[in-house]
Amino acid sequence: MTFTTAPQGRVVDAWLAATRQELTAPAEVLSRTANLWLQALPPDAPPKFADAAHHVARRAHQLLEIIPKFIRPAQSLTPDQERTLRHDLRGHAAYVIGIAHLWQKQLDRLRLDRFASILERLAEAAHHIVAVLDRLASFRRGSTESDDSVSLAELMRLLDELPASQERGEILVVDDNPYNRQYLTELLTQQGHRVVVADDGESALRLLETGSVDLILLDVLMPGMSGFGLLERLKTSPRWQHIPVIMVSSLEEQRSVVNCIARGAEDYLTRPVDPLLLRARIGASLEKKRLRDREVNYLNRIDQLLHALFPPQVVAEVRETSTVRPRRHDKVGVLFADVVGFTSYCDQHRHWPEIVVESLQRHYLAFERIARGHGVQKIKTIGDSFMGTAGLLTPHENPVRALIECGLEMIASAKANFPSWDLRVGIHVGPVVAGVVGETQFSFDLWGDTVNIAARMESVGLPGTITLSPDAWREVENVGQVQTRTVEIRGKGTMTVYRFLDFRE
Repeated sequence: MTFTTAPQGRVVDAWLAATRQELTAPAEVLSRTANLWLQALPPDAPPKFADAAHHVARRAHQLLEIIPKFIRPAQSLTPDQERTLRHDLRGHAAYVIGIAHLWQKQLDRLRLDRFASILERLAEAAHHIVAVLDRLASFRRGSTESDDSVSLAELMRLLDELPASQERGEILVVDDNPYNRQYLTELLTQQGHRVVVADDGESALRLLETGSVDLILLDVLMPGMSGFGLLERLKTSPRWQHIPVIMVSSLEEQRSVVNCIARGAEDYLTRPVDPLLLRARIGASLEKKRLRDREVNYLNRIDQLLHALFPPQVVAEVRETSTVRPRRHDKVGVLFADVVGFTSYCDQHRHWPEIVVESLQRHYLAFERIARGHGVQKIKTIGDSFMGTAGLLTPHENPVRALIECGLEMIASAKANFPSWDLRVGIHVGPVVAGVVGETQFSFDLWGDTVNIAARMESVGLPGTITLSPDAWREVENVGQVQTRTVEIRGKGTMTVYRFLDFRE
């Protein structure tokens, strides 16, 4: 390990030797204790318990190999080399602590109480290694030992008193180290989560392409795409930016924490990962995600409601400006369709109102589908009347023809549907004013004489027919066939109206 300030001369050699011994001694204890664990394994021991013993023994061996490389005279290691070695040392020690804590809680259930002292010695030795590494890092920064350990102990005591989080989810663990993946998988599975794993950033992205997860535990230092790189990819993707990410690393520098949070990480954990702290952080992150998901769901439902109330163009204007400016439209086709004899039908079914509503709903759903197919915009329903337009918010080559085709299909649908009804349809074309009115119950509506005349055409029409005003007839007289008759129109006097028969071949 290199130092910015350190004892000089022979004192340096003595200090390095003492530090190396302070790390080596607990590593040797780990190795010997792991061997005792292996030797004491009964033939019927759970396979995972035996695997844990082998993994701990391997970690202890790796610690003994790394420590001589880590504790060297000044200038013999680059800062990156030093950081990597310290990361590996903490990672191995953290794994041992995690495995010891994990199995200590299960010994009674598995009737393996005789291994309690072994697991306790393993945890103590690994904690000692972590403490030495923290002391060395503190020395390198020129800082002094603080009361952080006391504060952390108090924090863990409070966390232990908290009720277990009820949030459960699908968690993706991304770590290049198989032992870390195994430890986190066992810990998270024990806490009730479903776990999928990836050994690098590219594998994680492939998993996300084919499925969804609720949270990601992401290692900082990985070969190829680092944790920082993967985090940036996730947070710049509209598909994945909402997934909370908790970074996990043996790096304890404040700069690393700040970098992760600045890049969008939800939280940061350093190894050794305590099960209680992990449970609390994951529970809080999942709860935030559930709230965000609920908010998105509500916004989607509001969007669906807006589209049910208003035409798409009006919804877009509301989003952009939070209002809808009233506008005059010069040439708009307006259609009214009314069910013949609906009042008597209601009287006949006055004791079964649900039948009346269900019947009307069945017909209206068919009318809306037909209107969409002809490019006709439904404006509203008024009792048993349906109002639609063509050429209002989107240009239409011949709005009257579109309304006639729509009306003919609606008449046929009402006759064939159950119960079988006759429709009267009236159509007029002319200028209208369109806008949104209301404060608590908004309504997109049309005003003007064009609307009134279209309604009059429907009211004077015959069952199962379409009645056109003179202006509407002029729009299709070259392609249609009609019968004329003279009627009295309220507010307009005598008027010739046109019963549409068919389109010419």
